[in-house]
Amino acid sequence: MKAIDYVKQHSEYELGYMLRHSFFSGFLAATHEQEIAKFHESFPDRCLNITSSEIGISNATRPELIAFLTSFGGNWIKEVEEYYPDKMRYIQNREVDSHKYTLKAGCVPPPPSCKIVNEEVTIPEHKEIKMKIVCKEPATDPVEELEAAVEEANANEEGPQS
Repeated sequence: MKAIDYVKQHSEYELGYMLRHSFFSGFLAATHEQEIAKFHESFPDRCLNITSSEIGISNATRPELIAFLTSFGGNWIKEVEEYYPDKMRYIQNREVDSHKYTLKAGCVPPPPSCKIVNEEVTIPEHKEIKMKIVCKEPATDPVEELEAAVEEANANEEGPQS
């Protein structure tokens, strides 16, 4: 397929999205070039997932995970994986030049000193705020409002009757 045919098949929005995605994934790769190189010193054949909003690794072995976490440094949030309750993920949210992104190591087993357990949590009742329309007077039929406005305009045009 020629490039011009590809452009014709995609909307301006889709092409804009693809360009932004390509730019920001390249931006993140360039911003973290040293950290990525440090990780690849230990694991040259292991791929990192780099998108416009994330640099990550999935299903890492314990040595790969340690190399990833130490290469990027910082404080990591530990969470249980949503769809794999026997696995966990490490997340770190960052921002560079107003571009927010996430560093993530997902679907990894917990460290040997930890285990994932079920915990019963009580959540108290809460209030929700919803928007509604409040009128000072009861709403009238729009057709009646229009007829009244036309009658008023006609009365003003005729002027005072003597």
